[in-house]
Amino acid sequence: MKNLYQALADFQQDVPVILKETSGYNYKYADLPAIDEIIKPLLKKHGLAIAQPLSNLNGLASIKTILIHVESGESMEENHPLPHTRMSRVTQKKTDKAGNVIEAEKYVVEGFEQMSEPQAQGSIITYFRRYCLSSLLGLITDKDTDGTGAKSDLPF
Repeated sequence: MKNLYQALADFQQDVPVILKETSGYNYKYADLPAIDEIIKPLLKKHGLAIAQPLSNLNGLASIKTILIHVESGESMEENHPLPHTRMSRVTQKKTDKAGNVIEAEKYVVEGFEQMSEPQAQGSIITYFRRYCLSSLLGLITDKDTDGTGAKSDLPF
């Protein structure tokens, strides 16, 4: 593993702080394309590659993040479960061209009511890909404000 560890250490010396420039959900974040644009050339420079397949962890859907040292074949990985989503039945009212109000019921993913189910799942996968990638590579994505206002009973 020494080849992988050395390449990762060298990568971390070269990678800059990745600024949070995308706005959404009342905070700013570094989106996946911004992270990818910065890290891809540096991964290549240090002989590293990343894979993030969907996986299974104890029966739960998960994101597996694999860091590979290309020349030696050494690798390290993390497997993070995706959160279980809940579906709710909602009634939507639409007005047709004739002015008639039409009610239709559909199921939506809670918290993602404006998205189709595949769009909501894609959003969740992208969110976890971003955070798992940042964690495994030791990326800094600017000042952490994601939990602003969050309170905890934990002693730290």
